[in-house]
Amino acid sequence: MPPLHARPCCFMRMRVVVVSMPFFIFIMLLSIVSAHQTSSASLSLPSVDYASSDAASWESALRKAFVIPRAPGVLLVRNVPEYVDARKSALNGLAKCNRTSLKTTTLGDGRTKRHTVAANTGQAIRTDACDEQTLQAMETLRASVGDASSAALARLDDVLGTSTNSFFANAATQPDGLDHFHVYPGGGGGGDGGVDDDEHDGLHAHVDVGVAIAMVPALQLGDDNDNGNDNDSTPSSRGLVLFDDEGNTWEPTLPSDAVVILLGQGASTWALGAAA
Repeated sequence: MPPLHARPCCFMRMRVVVVSMPFFIFIMLLSIVSAHQTSSASLSLPSVDYASSDAASWESALRKAFVIPRAPGVLLVRNVPEYVDARKSALNGLAKCNRTSLKTTTLGDGRTKRHTVAANTGQAIRTDACDEQTLQAMETLRASVGDASSAALARLDDVLGTSTNSFFANAATQPDGLDHFHVYPGGGGGGDGGVDDDEHDGLHAHVDVGVAIAMVPALQLGDDNDNGNDNDSTPSSRGLVLFDDEGNTWEPTLPSDAVVILLGQGASTWALGAAA
């Protein structure tokens, strides 16, 4: 779990092709972790190498992630070109942006702040809050995440069968996605939105809209923006907790080189066979 003083940064891409709730509820507890969730079971997610030309490897990973009974609804795509360096550079730079110039939201606990910069897919991020090097790294990261999500979604049609009518491949190329970069300040209480105890969830359990969501594992920074803590290369949940419809919770293992792909209710509604 992230330490209470961590200052996590993350990136999400949402494919909002239909507006409905994802079938697999997920929560991003990126800065504040409440005590009652420390008993969540660990979970290793299905993964696939982006560069793999082995159709069987992709099919196996996609089936384990989205099709078989009790599938977790999450896939890790690893070894995406330029992704690792772009993630760390973009998220380190994001943490140093002028947050007073970013959109700021107070989360459900009434105390935790979330600072956001966003743009529609295909449109460059434009803000005076971040330096040019950070903006360039963000664009590289967005492109890498787009490559990973397109590779996964395009192959999902084949796994589910012709009844999808290329639904996922088409969704991956739609221009109406939305890309978000978030900073969740933590620790110390007061001033910058952090809290000084473990009784606050920060971002509560919630359901996102859309057909698919692509995320990068959070980068946890110390109070001095130390270019990522010493554990960034060590796989952990990075504050992400998954819930199922029976109330069970898991803390998935998220390696720093993975793009995290989730499906939404739009997927299971319009492409029957995508398991919850």
